Parts: sequence; structure tokens; C-alpha cells
Amino acid sequence: MMNRLFLAAVGILLATHPQPARAQGYSFDVELLRPTFSLDSSPGLDSARLEAGVTRMGMLLQYERDPLILYEEGEEVGAVISNRQATWLGLVHDIDRRFSLRAVLPLYAQWGGDINYLGYDGVGTGDPSVGGRLVMLDSTAVSVGLQADLRFPAGTQAAFMGETGVRPSAGLLGSLGSKAYELLLDLSVTARSTTVLEEDLVIGPEMDLGVGLRHWVWPERVSLVATMLHRASLASLSARGGENATELLFGCRFPAGDRAGIDLGVGKGLTYGYGTSQFRVLVSMNFMIREPSALRQQYLVLMNMDSLQRPTRQDEHEAVVVHAPWQDGELARLQEEWIQVRKPIQFQVDTSRILPESRPTLLAVAELLNQNPRIDQILVEGHASEEGDYDYNYALSTSRARAIYDALIQAGVHPARLSYRGMGEISPVAQGMDEQSLAMNRRVVFQILHQLDPLEPLPRYEPVQLPWSGKAVQPESQPEPTDPADPPDSGHGAPEGK
Repeated sequence: MMNRLFLAAVGILLATHPQPARAQGYSFDVELLRPTFSLDSSPGLDSARLEAGVTRMGMLLQYERDPLILYEEGEEVGAVISNRQATWLGLVHDIDRRFSLRAVLPLYAQWGGDINYLGYDGVGTGDPSVGGRLVMLDSTAVSVGLQADLRFPAGTQAAFMGETGVRPSAGLLGSLGSKAYELLLDLSVTARSTTVLEEDLVIGPEMDLGVGLRHWVWPERVSLVATMLHRASLASLSARGGENATELLFGCRFPAGDRAGIDLGVGKGLTYGYGTSQFRVLVSMNFMIREPSALRQQYLVLMNMDSLQRPTRQDEHEAVVVHAPWQDGELARLQEEWIQVRKPIQFQVDTSRILPESRPTLLAVAELLNQNPRIDQILVEGHASEEGDYDYNYALSTSRARAIYDALIQAGVHPARLSYRGMGEISPVAQGMDEQSLAMNRRVVFQILHQLDPLEPLPRYEPVQLPWSGKAVQPESQPEPTDPADPPDSGHGAPEGK
């Protein structure tokens, strides 16, 4: 897919303007808008939200009118670049929930400039870049991250597309808001050597600032974004010369199937700085080309096993709601096809570490299982609230269910009687984003998958060695040994257990 998209983009550029190129411009990059193709990003604004294990490819096509105009004493002389078509190809890989890598290649076509001794008409490449993001905080309302990039001098020279030196940049990403509205921030500083052009323009270290307001018309699917892009020379942050540029951009995003999204946008420059346009129009496409396959395959396998059928939401809700009063000291009890716990299992925030106050409850569950050996199969199922993305919630709920599975084995329950899985956020028992509803959805349930019939013999469990520690564990729920003097037990084999 990537090769076909790349060839298509090159073909569009070559077909745009067939006349021979005139390489008479300067070697500096005038582009103001930088696409990134990340999760929840928009053209010109990157995001501090990641999807662990996901790889995306993106392509942005845009047309810019008059992105570079020559002025003398405040009067317009003419357009150095009158028409520009830009195509950006990008690849983003989110290694985990904290760290992401990216690479971007810009391609350009320019034509129709008014200043012959400066203009460049033709096609070429911009400076490719590689970079990454580090997420420091990601919650429902706030996300904060760091970003860094290197742009390499591999673009077309003397054409306002590429530069002669490496340009490192670093900055801050963030978002603040609710499910409906978000305030977005993309701030970076770019270092490069200072160049003074004859046209009274100083090119040097710069600050790029993007501020946006996004409204989710359809949560997580359709959004509207208003963005202000600003670039300022660090030597003259408040000056009104060509070094400082501001543009306003309006856009919308909508899905194209389950694995792709499309952005549409229009923009207009508010100042006369280089890179601002009389107007620009763009379309950006974002494709998911690799999903976190290991977790999803594990989930699908579990869902297709006959022995692990999902209960309905009504059944699950009835398993959580307790009607009979709890007795003093009672922490866990049997109720039909469930083991109910008096208090939810508590974990350290964003981890699978069980808090000490929940250890007595887990010991009570283990004791209940050891006292009822006819409970043959138990499913430990973890659930998460809507905070965070789906992949993170699925991974966290799975790791928490595994932590309880481990704890029950250490408490003497044989692993042959246990299984576990995570369900993420897809089966809430309470609706709403208030803390009470979210806390109800962050839960672990114990479902009894199979119980032995009264005439079925009780299995004998051999001691096991824990694979994570090598420690030998003797299961506590074993059938009582028979006395040779006792008569056989109804001809069905093993006697009743404790």
C-alpha cells in the first residue's frame, strides 16, 4: 500500500507543471504547516495520545496560493511562489503507550511566480524528517508529552523547499478538555544557522506554535477543529516583519472505515510572514497499517472458546448488585454462577499491583474455592472504565486479571481450575463519566464456568511449580483419602472432598 501511495503522489506532482524548472531561489524551507499523522492529531497540530503497537501511514495533499510574496517598503512587489502543491508522506509507529517514532517526507510542485530572478517553477522534495514523542501524562481530560525531530538537508536546493544544514527541533505537546471539547497545544523550537538574505529577511532559530480548539461532534469519530499556526524568529518574537507568520486554519475529521480517517481543511494567512498563504485547501488521509495483533488474537481466541461464553450485560449486572445483606466478617460468597466479593479489588493507579487492603478479599475467594472442590472452572475477568484508549484499557484489564489469577494460585487454588481474560471498557455496568460510574466499571468479576455433578468424581491435583518463581505449591482442595474399611461410595469412584 505504501509503495502505491508514494508512486501516486509523485505522479500527481509530475503532472502538475511539466515545464522545465528554473532553480534561482534560496535554500530555505518556507512551509508553515507540518502534518504528523498521529492518533487524534490534525493538520498542523500533533497529539500526545498514543495507541500501543499501532503503525499508521498518512498522506496530506494541499494547495497553497501565494505562500511567499516579496515586499519593498511595505508594498507588494509580486509573488515569489504563486502556486504550490504539497504532498506529505508520513509513517508513525507507537511502540507503547509512552513512546512513538515517526518519519515524514515532503514533496512539492511550484509554478506561476512573478519574480523571475527569485522564482523556482518545477517539482522537488523537501527535507525529510525523523522524530519521536514521549508521553508524560495521558488521562481522560489532560495529556502532556514531549516531541523532537531532525530534518535532514536532502531536499531540492535553491528552491525554497530544503535547507543546507540539519535542523533539530524539540518542544511540548498537550491537550486539555472533555469528551466534547479539547484545547490543543503544539509548541516547538527549531535550531539552525542564521542567514541574512538580500531581501531584508533573516532566517535563523525559530519558535513554532500551534493552538487549536476541537469539538467532537460524534465522540472519537467526527470532529471540527479551529487552529492558529504561528511562527516567530527567536531574535525578534514581537516584530512584524517577514520572519513572523500567523495563519488561521479550519478543518474537520471523519472516519473512512474502521482503519482510516480523513481530514479536510481550509486556511488563510493573517500576516505577511513567509509561509503564510492567501488561502490553502487540504485533504489528509490516515491509514492504520498494523494493529497490536498479539493482544487482539488472544482476545479473539478466548471469545471463540465454548467454555468461556460471555454472560449478558443483564446477567453481569445482577452478579454485581447484591440484594442479601452481608454477614459480619463475610468477604466473598457463592451466588448461582458467580463468586461475589463484598468490596471491589483495589489496584494501584494505572498498574496491576493489588493494594494490601484487597488481600483479605482474595484470600476469602481462595478459601471459598478450596472449600468447594466441585467448582471445577473459574474465569477471572477484568474490566476497565472509559479513561484511556481501547488498547490500553484492554491491556490493563488483562494484566489485572492475571495478577488475581497469580494471587489465587499462591493462595492454594490449583491453576487447572482457573482462567483469566481482560475485557477493557466494552462491557460497562454503569453509564456516565462521573467518578462513581467510572469506579463501578473498574472491576474484576469471578464467573463459575463449570461445576461437577454430584456423581462426578473429584479430580486429584498434583503439586505445581510456579513458572514465575519456581516455587512449589501444594493445592489445598483435594478429596479426602478413603479408609480401606469403608464401603465403596455408590460405585462412582472418588469420595466427596472437604
